[in-house]
Amino acid sequence: MLDIINFNKHNLSIYSYPAEQTVITWQFFKEGFQAGERCIYIPNSGSTEKLISEVKNTGERLDDYLNIGKLILIDNSVYLKSGFLDTSSIKQIISEAENKATLEGYTGLRISGELPLKDGELMDLDLISKYELEIDDYISHCGNIRALCHYSRNKYNSGTLVNLVNYHKKIVMYGKIYKNEFYKTNINDSGVNIFDKLIEDENSN
Repeated sequence: MLDIINFNKHNLSIYSYPAEQTVITWQFFKEGFQAGERCIYIPNSGSTEKLISEVKNTGERLDDYLNIGKLILIDNSVYLKSGFLDTSSIKQIISEAENKATLEGYTGLRISGELPLKDGELMDLDLISKYELEIDDYISHCGNIRALCHYSRNKYNSGTLVNLVNYHKKIVMYGKIYKNEFYKTNINDSGVNIFDKLIEDENSN
């Protein structure tokens, strides 16, 4: 487990290995359960099995949360429900899930997911950036909703990941949590190594 993170409303997880993704996902959910929140997981292929194993290692069972509705799994094909990355559909899913959670007595909603490939290929950076910007604006003005977005360093190049940093207030990577001082500054990859800079700032505190 990582240290207490105090997740923001919109968080970015950059991982190199599946185990990193699994550990941070479970911590994100566990803190949500403790706060009385419902959690939704939109996993990529194989992620659910890894999460089950991670939870088992802690002495708990994922089914205990699934059976009582504290945790809900949604297939990640939902991102491409309309045949393309449809932000409106995702916002509607979030809104409906939040309303239902509130009616059922939960204090809030947490969502963690990873965008799928489209036709076996990564989606266009401009499309992903537009999606993250709109989701960030939406979540920022909603009630008690927190999101954890996963991106693999083995899939996306550094330029893409640097661009995505713009839309998340906290970054999780290398087993650490970093406050994002570059939030919405439109930083690009022109000679700035955002990852090294974040670590440098963290070490200087």
